[in-house]
Amino acid sequence: MNEPIVNWGVLAALFVATAALGAAFTFLFRRYAVTRSVMDIPNSRSSHATPVPRGGGMSIVVLVTVVSLLVGLYWQDRFFLSAGVAGAMVALVGWFDDHKPVRASIRLLIHISAVAAILWQAPDLRFVVMGVEVASWIAKMASLLIGVWLINLYNFIDGIDGMAGAHAFLVGLWAAALFWLAYIEPGLAMAVTIAGASLGFLFFNWSPARVFMGDGGSGFLGFWFFVLLLYARSVDVTVLLLMPISVLVVDATATLLWRMARGERWYTAHREHVYQKLVRFGFSHRSVTLAYVAISVAATVIAYGLAGTSVGTFQSIAVVALFLVVGWAGVQWLTTSRLRDKENDGLQTVDE
Repeated sequence: MNEPIVNWGVLAALFVATAALGAAFTFLFRRYAVTRSVMDIPNSRSSHATPVPRGGGMSIVVLVTVVSLLVGLYWQDRFFLSAGVAGAMVALVGWFDDHKPVRASIRLLIHISAVAAILWQAPDLRFVVMGVEVASWIAKMASLLIGVWLINLYNFIDGIDGMAGAHAFLVGLWAAALFWLAYIEPGLAMAVTIAGASLGFLFFNWSPARVFMGDGGSGFLGFWFFVLLLYARSVDVTVLLLMPISVLVVDATATLLWRMARGERWYTAHREHVYQKLVRFGFSHRSVTLAYVAISVAATVIAYGLAGTSVGTFQSIAVVALFLVVGWAGVQWLTTSRLRDKENDGLQTVDE
């Protein structure tokens, strides 16, 4: 049995090292993107006006993958060894897609395979909802859907400067706090790595962004959020782990369901997320990202505070989620109606 090695000094060193290397690697991947013309070209569905290099999130991929393999070897934990390989699969298909579009069916197959591979390492997976344990096969099917959705969800919200990087940093810090309280060293090391690498990337991605994360980095992060969620299954507050991206989950999921209900081609690119509409409405990338970060922090604090009372963890998350959904509906309705009026005014001006 290995002796505990994680303390404040080690954590600080790991965080500083991954942040510094994250910035350095992001700089290198940005240079590669510029040289190879791997650019995000603005179109009618974009939230930016000038071409920006993409693929900078691969810096996070490199660091998290290397540390996951080291963590798996040191603690002899096959879970993180498998996660390192499966995550690399998700990142690679996204990386290729950043260069040249990959068929959606192939991407989906890779995503399902990666999530299934990591679920294979969690045979004791259990879902307990309000004191009632869900059947094992239902738990695994639900987990498969959640994992695949998180991969794609995080890709969907990577649409404006700083949004994906800032929330990945929050998730890393919050997960580190939860693993620290439960004294789960492997999970703690991985959470700190995600936080540090995301901060290093954010240095180049903050508004005005000099590089975008790209499908490789965003999908990879979504996968690793799922990995941390699975690994935290022995932590009492497991379901609280994703609260720092709760507002993103609500925005992406509710928007998807809303578009499906309206009979739109929901699987195509669009600008219908609330954060995108706020930018279209005239708010800056920075202000929208900061607003989302503030809401995410507030949601996390409120949910954690309520979970420690008689309300209970599941109910506390349900309460916060309800408020977020109501807020999403209100802002979606307001921005949609105002944007429609704005566009109609613009058409009338052109006609005149």
